[in-house]
Amino acid sequence: MPERILVVDDDELTRSAICAHVEKLGYRAIEAGNGLKAIEEIGKGNLHGMILDILMPQSDGIEVLVWIMKEQLTLPVVVFTQTGVDRRLSYPEIAERFGAIKSFEKPISEKNIRKAMELIEAAHDEQASSS
Repeated sequence: MPERILVVDDDELTRSAICAHVEKLGYRAIEAGNGLKAIEEIGKGNLHGMILDILMPQSDGIEVLVWIMKEQLTLPVVVFTQTGVDRRLSYPEIAERFGAIKSFEKPISEKNIRKAMELIEAAHDEQASSS
């Protein structure tokens, strides 16, 4: 059974495109349209990684990252988001400060999704070697 990757984005077209690329790479994509649904899916367990948007209704990506940290989960998360700036930091910088292993700016590309999956695999390899 392929590894499960949670794809979280409130834009259905973007989410579908990411899922298609993830599945093309041999993973099983699980979808969530907002942060609350993401937390629900994470709570079910058995996820290999997550691709997460930041700007979403009903609990944004930062809230999801904070929840993951609070729960002390080792779920590798890669962020795809707009560049938006909040004071002195961009959303990608904020995401990385809250535990994302990497942030990519939208629009998405097949190359960046492939790189995201490589980073998720590297995080798993690192976790396995440190255990």
